[in-house]
Order: sequence, then C-alpha cells, then structure tokens
Amino acid sequence: MPVQRSERMRFVALTAVMVALVSMLCGCVTNSAHTSRPTPGPLAAAPSPGRLPDTALFRITATAKAHNGAVADLVETVYQPIAPTARDVALLDSQCNYPGVASLKGQPTWESGYPNPLIVATTITSTVRTGSPAWSPDEKVIFYFLGTAAYTGAFTGFEAYCAPGILGVPGTIHGVAPVPGGDPVGGSLGWASRFVSYGFNGGGNYPVTPVVGGDVIVSDCAIQLSAAAKAASTVAAAWAAQPFVSANGCRFSDQSHG
Repeated sequence: MPVQRSERMRFVALTAVMVALVSMLCGCVTNSAHTSRPTPGPLAAAPSPGRLPDTALFRITATAKAHNGAVADLVETVYQPIAPTARDVALLDSQCNYPGVASLKGQPTWESGYPNPLIVATTITSTVRTGSPAWSPDEKVIFYFLGTAAYTGAFTGFEAYCAPGILGVPGTIHGVAPVPGGDPVGGSLGWASRFVSYGFNGGGNYPVTPVVGGDVIVSDCAIQLSAAAKAASTVAAAWAAQPFVSANGCRFSDQSHG
C-alpha cells in the first residue's frame, strides 16, 4: 500500500509539472483573475474641420464628454438658402404638417407661414473619438437648428414636433428648414432671427435643472463663419466672439435677447 500511495503522489506531481509547462509554452493562464486584457490606447486628437465649404454659411464644432470618459466630436454645417427641391418639400410635409390636416379647419401647413420659401439645409455629425470608451445611449446630446425643420438620420424628438432634438452618437443627421424668400436672414423667421439657435448642449451643462438625461458636458465650442454670413447679419457676425456659458453649452443664438 505505501508503494502505491508513493506512485500516485509522483504521478500527481508529474501531471502538475506538465500542465504548468504547457501553460508556459502556449501563453495560457489558468487563473482567470490574471487574464490579460487589452490596454486602451491614447485618446486621439480632435480632427481638423478643414476648409469651410463654399456653399456654407457657417460651421460649428464642439466636444461632448460623457461620465464614463467617452468623447465625441460634434460638427454642424449650415448651408446658404436655396430653392426647395421636391424632396425637401416632401420631407417637410411629412414632419411639419399635422396628420389629417384636411379635417382641422383653418389649421395652417408649414407653407402658409413661409411665402415663397427658400430652404436652409444642415448636416450634423457625431463621431466617437479613437481611443475613447464606448458611448452609452443614456448619454444625450441636444442639437439646435431652425425652429421649423425636418430631419433624416440619427435623431429622436425632444420637446416638440418638427423641431430640434437628440443627436445619436455616433451618427449623422440631415435637416432642412424653410425661411421666407422675401427676408431669409432677419425678421422673425430668417436663419439669423432672434428666435433661432444652432449648436449643441448636454445634460451635464446645466445640472441644476437638467433638460435631458445623462451627464454629457459639451464644450470646446468653435464657429467658422463665411464672409457671406458675416456680411448678411450682425447677429451671426457676433457669434465669432460669443463667450462660453456652461448652461448654454455650444449654442449660438441672438445673445441680446437671451
């Protein structure tokens, strides 16, 4: 019996040595507590916005930072007014006219508020930066554009129908908005009127009274204005020197009226 026990002990010891040797050769680790995991690389720098497109009025860039350290770059490019296309009209009809409008006596359509309309278009993008943690859907970014507008792409509604909302991250939005053909710049409905806003905001910018879920802080605001935009509107020209206010995030509007 002692001999058999001794042989079993030698067999167990030899087996343990063989397992350890195989683990060393193949790079395996039997203890899950020591499993190696890839180390995140350094966070990439924000990409250069490049030259402003010839047909653009202005371009806004900003950075969105989430609670978990995720970082996204935000870009909104707004283009000069042009004549509406059939696609523009169809998109505005689908989102900016009340359903069943024929049964609502006296209910106006969007066209009734914009005689001989022109169309201002925007492209809005959000890109999670290389090296960043994944972006959580719970972290919300608000985008701003003209008050009456229709969108396609990565957006969800927020406070009103046919209005700015929540930008998907990562994602791209295309938006179109009417402005009056007689005065597409100022007045009460132009692209540089006192009632419009452009840019971005996050739930963390004004935590005292959060307007949307999440803790995103939008900052690093910058705007590139075309010569045409500066010449057309003193309101737009003033955006280049607009101070950063945390509660506003990167929202550009007529500061003289709040």
